[in-house]
Amino acid sequence: MSSFGVRLPGDWSVVVPVWAWAFGPLAATLAAIAGLIVIVPGLNLTVALTELATRNLVSGTARLAGAATTFLAIGFGLALGAKLAPLAAGRVLALPAGGLPGWTGMLALVLSPIALTIGFRGRPRDVFIIFASGCVAFGLARAGSNWGGPEFGMLLAAFATGLLGNAWARVTRRPAAVPIVPALLLLVPGTLGVRGVSSLVAREVVPGVELVFTLLVVAGALAAGLLFANLVLPPRRTL
Repeated sequence: MSSFGVRLPGDWSVVVPVWAWAFGPLAATLAAIAGLIVIVPGLNLTVALTELATRNLVSGTARLAGAATTFLAIGFGLALGAKLAPLAAGRVLALPAGGLPGWTGMLALVLSPIALTIGFRGRPRDVFIIFASGCVAFGLARAGSNWGGPEFGMLLAAFATGLLGNAWARVTRRPAAVPIVPALLLLVPGTLGVRGVSSLVAREVVPGVELVFTLLVVAGALAAGLLFANLVLPPRRTL
């Protein structure tokens, strides 16, 4: 824990091997990332690239530096947990034994709007537009990835989400960020940055560089999709 009562990225990575020792085998990396996902700055990275593309250089550079610092802190925390895992004698698996069934993704898609509405302190009636934007983003990202790869899928999903948010903002005269930001949280590739930095810290240079490069490309696709949406259908309000 930090001196301000906020859990540091390395804390959860230390808890994972202890949990494995007490309760049995688990996939350490997935367990650690699942606990840290709330502080992964994928959205900050996407917003930073959007601000840099629109020539807001000061705020974009500041956000980008902040996101990079957080990624480094999380990566070092994961590396620390990996070093402590043998000491805890936990039965930690390098990879998960099997994938989750398909219905779990649908369940997460249904429950995530409720969680995001609470997390962003939205109004209860906002859950419907957040659910709609999340379904559009999730569905188009999957379909676009099958058609033209993950970069095209993210570009298409961000473009459609931006159009939906801007159209909703014009009709309701409310900020377009209400449906756009929660949907982006379903798309941002924050885990790629965590895995990439963790690989680099573990001296796995080639996989780490590939993951970080993929993170930047996908985040750039998200930013480009939002910019195209604002060009095609600008919102009446900027927030």
